Amino acid sequence: MARTGINSENASETGGYGVIVIGATNRPYDVDPAILRRMPRAFKIGMPDARQREDILRLTLRHEDVAPALLDRLSAIAQELEGYSGSDIKELCRAALTRPFRAMVAERASTMRPLTVKDFREAMESVRPTGESAQQYREEMHTRTAAGSGIEGGSDNAHFLAGVQYGMAMAQMAAHAAGAGNGGAAHNHHFTDAD
Repeated sequence: MARTGINSENASETGGYGVIVIGATNRPYDVDPAILRRMPRAFKIGMPDARQREDILRLTLRHEDVAPALLDRLSAIAQELEGYSGSDIKELCRAALTRPFRAMVAERASTMRPLTVKDFREAMESVRPTGESAQQYREEMHTRTAAGSGIEGGSDNAHFLAGVQYGMAMAQMAAHAAGAGNGGAAHNHHFTDAD
C-alpha cells in the first residue's frame, strides 16, 4: 500500500512538483490517522505476476554465479512463487545464496560453486510467502474493527482503504513513466478527487 501527498499546492509555476512524499506500508491498518490525512491519495500495489516474479529473480541474481540449469528454470520457478511478494523473492534468493557459501566453508574450498536449482528448492522450504500471514492479519484487524474493539483510527483506516480502488492504474502509470521507453523522463499528472 502506498500513499502520495500530491496536490495542487505542490505544483510549481512550471507545472512540475517540488517535493513529492511517498509512503509505503504492508500494514495499512496500523498507520496513524494524522499521517493518512496528510497523504490524501492511496493506491494498492498488488503481488507480482509470473512475468514480474521472473524479472525480480533475474534482477536479484544478475551479479551472482548461477548455474546454467538454474537460469533455464527461472521461468518455471517464478510460476511456483505464486503469492510471494518482491521482498519475499529477494529473501528467497538471499537464502538460496547462503547454500553455496556454506558448502564452500564446509569443504574448505577456495571458491564458491554456482547457485543451483537444488539450492532454490531447499530455500523454498524455509522462506514462505508473507502474503498468507498478511491476509490473515488483515482479516483479524477487520474483525476487531467491526466488533468495535476500540482500535484507534478504525473508521479512518476503513476510509483510507476505500480510496484504493483506482490504485493499480496509478501504479502502472508510475511504472510506465519511470520506464526506459521515454528515456527515463517522468510524466507529471495531477490526480483530482474525481480520479
